[in-house]
Amino acid sequence: MKGSNSNSSRKRALVVEGHYDEDTSRRCRSKLSYTLLETELQSSRSELEHEQSLRDLDKRRSIQLKTRLEKQLQLLTEEAEESKNMLEEVREKNDEHIRSLRDGRQDALRQLREVQSELHELEFERKEENDEKSSSINTAKITHLESQLKARTEEVDSLRQRLDEVVAEYKG
Repeated sequence: MKGSNSNSSRKRALVVEGHYDEDTSRRCRSKLSYTLLETELQSSRSELEHEQSLRDLDKRRSIQLKTRLEKQLQLLTEEAEESKNMLEEVREKNDEHIRSLRDGRQDALRQLREVQSELHELEFERKEENDEKSSSINTAKITHLESQLKARTEEVDSLRQRLDEVVAEYKG
């Protein structure tokens, strides 16, 4: 009310002085409306700038997050690939080791058969020869071959045991 009293007294003063007319009144109202609109426009611009700043900040954060997640994905992919390659290398080495043990076992079995064959031949020769000298030489050969047979048998058993262990490790 105070403002309207002030306006009416001002109008009266202008009317009394002879300066008040409708144009002046319209200009005052237009100026007031313009000032209000300018204030609203400035306020809207400030809000818009604030919203744009928030969106820019959110955009930068999302870009950073995306970049960080892409890097993590890349690292995890590389680690998975390295693990896969290492596993393949271990499998290849294990297969090679198993082949090597099997080959060694086959060689030992072959050598064992050869020693057994020689032993049987010597035993046969021993039976045929009654000569003491021949018998003592054959006995020495037989003893030597028996010790070789025993050593080869132990070697085959050891290889067989090691092969079983490696196969068990590989399967496990």
